[in-house]
Amino acid sequence: MTAAASPRRDDRSYPWDAVILAMLLVAVIVVLGSYAVDAAWTIRWTDVGRPVAGQFRGTCYWMGDARLLVRIAGNGYSDYDVNLAYRHLTILPDRSWWPVYINLTALALRLTGGDYCSGWWVNLSAMILLPPVIQGITSTRRPLLMVGVALLPFGIWLYAGMAEGTFLLFSGLLLWLLLHRPSERWGVNVLAGIGGLLLGVLVGLTKPNALALIPGFALLGLSRTLEHARNRAGLATRPLLLRLTARLLDDTNPGWTALLGTLGILIGLGLWFYQTSGYYPGYVLMAQRTLWYKEFDGGNIPAFLNYLALGWQNFFSGKGLPDPTPWNMMEFAALTMTGILIARDLPPRWPSDRPAHPTAVYTVASLLTVFGLMFVSGQAHSLERYFLGNIFFVITFLRYVYGDADEPPLADLPRVVRARGPDSLRAALRLAVFACALALIPLETIIMVVYGL
Repeated sequence: MTAAASPRRDDRSYPWDAVILAMLLVAVIVVLGSYAVDAAWTIRWTDVGRPVAGQFRGTCYWMGDARLLVRIAGNGYSDYDVNLAYRHLTILPDRSWWPVYINLTALALRLTGGDYCSGWWVNLSAMILLPPVIQGITSTRRPLLMVGVALLPFGIWLYAGMAEGTFLLFSGLLLWLLLHRPSERWGVNVLAGIGGLLLGVLVGLTKPNALALIPGFALLGLSRTLEHARNRAGLATRPLLLRLTARLLDDTNPGWTALLGTLGILIGLGLWFYQTSGYYPGYVLMAQRTLWYKEFDGGNIPAFLNYLALGWQNFFSGKGLPDPTPWNMMEFAALTMTGILIARDLPPRWPSDRPAHPTAVYTVASLLTVFGLMFVSGQAHSLERYFLGNIFFVITFLRYVYGDADEPPLADLPRVVRARGPDSLRAALRLAVFACALALIPLETIIMVVYGL
């Protein structure tokens, strides 16, 4: 059969082959990566004369708060905390941990007969389910873009028995639903709105990081509402306020689902803030804020700007990164990489005749909210995890590095750079961000293994 006679692939069909391949590769990468971290943990603590610490898997037991989460899942919530030396304000009791991941781990404990790696199994399952969600959001047909979720910067947290993968899955499902095109059928749109509300509650009850998602989802709903009102035939001659009023309650308004999803996140967060306010309202947030040391004076604009610029100031002066420990390098990398994604394709651009792919305004709002939380608290603690668990950051990073359908794929970037054409600078920057992402995974491993975090 000649090439001309061969059946042509329908680009509108669902890319099952790419999605299934991506799911398999994500499973392989996460499993192998987890056991590599476990091996590094065992070697490190055996060398320092503590072989007992190596008897349990690092990603299941030692990493972050993995063992605390599994213990709560098995024994239930309480006010228990092993360290009673400090005033209660600096202690996060069991009941401060958000409940969705806890309850999923409790279910896994029952299904596995009490395996202490139950939390790891929950996160692994979430990671495997992420590629079809990413495909739904981006409409990509590139397997590597979907596989890239397992190679995200700071991605070592996705290999552990922690809630980051689960949080990405639920917030990704919400974003996927909110980006859908509304139906002409009233009942379908009502179901989508109810689904957005319930998914939002689920996201709000999964991690406090949902605070940073609220502006993004709210702006998404507002922008889709404005677009719906502007493009609606027969209303173009009316003033903007009247158009908005006339179309706001229209069941075909795609912004309703996003606004209901945002409301759901607020409800979920509010429910758990109320549940954990045994000492006073907002206890969990206040405890988090006082638990960790301050990197700068919170609420002080010059101090905040100085902290943001300190890494580059020292770098160009030949001093290296500020306080060049792996932990500070992670913060410096998170701030720099996020800045690159926010500024992507903003004017002035060169060459200006190439298609622009600016970061969406609602995504920028969510990423800047993380900076805002950092500014108010004076802390950059776990900043990289706030970005890693932010679905807006994840989607923007994947699309930037691996490329949309009208951009060269990652594998073609070296050729584009060697050609020294107009696109070579953009290709080189994409490659640099990808290389940094890969380098940050072992750097995070060093932090976990050496510091026992």
